[in-house]
Amino acid sequence: MRTYSKNDVQLHCEHMQSGHPAVNVKVYRTPTTDDVVERFKCSEAQAQRACEYCFNSMQQIFWEEIESMAQEIFPHVKVYSEGRSGGWLVVHGLPEVETWDAVMLGKWRKFENMVKVTIKGNCDKTAWLDSIEANKWHQEGAELYNFYDAKNGHVCLSEMKQEAVKAGFGLVVRR
Repeated sequence: MRTYSKNDVQLHCEHMQSGHPAVNVKVYRTPTTDDVVERFKCSEAQAQRACEYCFNSMQQIFWEEIESMAQEIFPHVKVYSEGRSGGWLVVHGLPEVETWDAVMLGKWRKFENMVKVTIKGNCDKTAWLDSIEANKWHQEGAELYNFYDAKNGHVCLSEMKQEAVKAGFGLVVRR
C-alpha cells in the first residue's frame, strides 16, 4: 500500500507567487436538468434555473463550511478560491510543505479528505433534489433567494407570484 507523502500535496500559485497547498475542487458532474424535470414535472427551462440556483447555493455553503473546517485544523489560515473558474481551494498561512513533519502532513491529508467528502455530498443527486424542493426552485417564478421573512412568517416568492397570476394581476415572470 502506497503511503501519502509531501509529494502528494498539490500546490497552486497565481500571479507569479510561490505555490500554496491546494485541493482541486472542480466539479465535473452534478445532477442534470432531466433529474429535476423527472422529479418535479417542471419545464426544462425551470429545471435549468433550479440547477443553477442549487449549484450557486451549494457552492456558497461549501466555501462557508470549508473555511470553518480549515480553521479547526489549522488555526490562523486563510482559505481562497483560485484559478480561472475558482477550481482550486488554496490555503495561505501554512509553513512551506518541505518543512512539514508527519503530524502536519497527517493534518493536511485529513483536511484534503474532508474537502473531497464535502464536495461529494454537495454533488449528491438526493441532496440536490431535496435542496431544490426545500427552496421551491422547481416552481415557475422561483428566485435564488426564494423566501422572504415577513411579519407573519416566511413567504415563498414563487408562490406569491403564482397567486398573483391566478388573481388576474397579469404578473409577467421574465428571465
